[in-house]
This record gives sequence, C-alpha cells and structure tokens, in this order.
Amino acid sequence: MYQLAVTRLIRAADQVAEYRGDLAEFADTLAGKGWGGQVTGPIHDMDTRLVSLEGIYRDLAAQMKRQGDDGAAAYDQAPWVPGPEVVRGPQGLDQLSTFPTAERHPMATEIPAHLSTRAQGIVGLYEGLAPYRCGSVRLSAIRRHLPSSVDRAEVDAALVELADTDGVHLRAVVNQQTLTDADRDAAVRLGGEDRHALQIEWVDIED
Repeated sequence: MYQLAVTRLIRAADQVAEYRGDLAEFADTLAGKGWGGQVTGPIHDMDTRLVSLEGIYRDLAAQMKRQGDDGAAAYDQAPWVPGPEVVRGPQGLDQLSTFPTAERHPMATEIPAHLSTRAQGIVGLYEGLAPYRCGSVRLSAIRRHLPSSVDRAEVDAALVELADTDGVHLRAVVNQQTLTDADRDAAVRLGGEDRHALQIEWVDIED
C-alpha cells in the first residue's frame, strides 16, 4: 500500500518536472524569436510554482516511504503481525517481474520471455511509473523504487539488456537544465552518451 502511494506521488512529481522542461523550451523558443519579457515572464513565473508543486509531491513520497520503512522495521520487533512482504514489497530485483501488478493495463503486452528476470523486473516498474503509452520514465525514478540491497551493476546490466530489445529505448534528456543531481547520478552510459530515461513502445498504459 505504501509503495503504491510512493509510486503515484513520484510519478506526479516526474510529470511536473517534464512539464517544466517543456515550458522552459517554449520560453526559450519565444525569446529566440524576439518576444520580450511580457510574454516570457509569466512562463518563468509559472516555473517557480511548478518547482514548489514538484517538491510537495516528492516530500510526500519521501514521507510515505519512511512510514513504509518504519512499518517494515516494526515487523522485526513483532513477528506475529502479517509477513514483511505486506509492507516492504519486493526485496530484490529478481522479484520485480510482477511488480507493481496493480498498475498494469488489462490489455498490456506480455513481457518477452527471453528477457532476464532482472530486465523483466525493470519492465514491471516501468509499467507502474509510465504516465501514458510509450511515455518516458526517468531512470532516477526507477532506481528510487529499487531496494537498496540491489547492486547498481545489476540494474545497469538489466537496462543495457533492455536497450538491445526491439521497441525499447534508453534516451538522453535533450534539455539538460531539467536534470536533477539524481537524474545525472542515475544515468547509464551507452554509446558514449549518458542516458537518463527509459521508453518502451510495446507496453500499453491506461491514459
């Protein structure tokens, strides 16, 4: 339950961040065409409010995660309560192939069987985080949803494996100004370029 709330809150924050990037590009385009501050100013003012909104979503997500972690820790003190998986959710990348099932579109394409369990787990996370069909999901968001026990090299290998699959793309964010420190740290180096986002064409997401 906590994990589902965290997933949705982070998804909302990522959508706000993406919209901020779009607005910034629009403002730059207008400025390049000679439009003055009367036109571009309100756009920049809106960015300040969007930064605040994004922060609220991320703060709430962090709060929900802490509550979930506290509940998981309480299990160690009280083993008579329901199993830790009720609170903790999946504990390793090998277990993520069916997570989060509640977010899957009923007509979603089956995950290719040839993918490793780790890569299938990443696809499962993508399904829960993507805002719409073929939507872009920041790698920073994916990494935030992985247990701390999962080795980064395993995640990187799974992402590279996915990048070699038809219809899957690891993309660089064009507007580098929208990247956070977390985005840069989460990037995967591929083809001499840092890739910050995952996009899967064959996963159907309910709009």
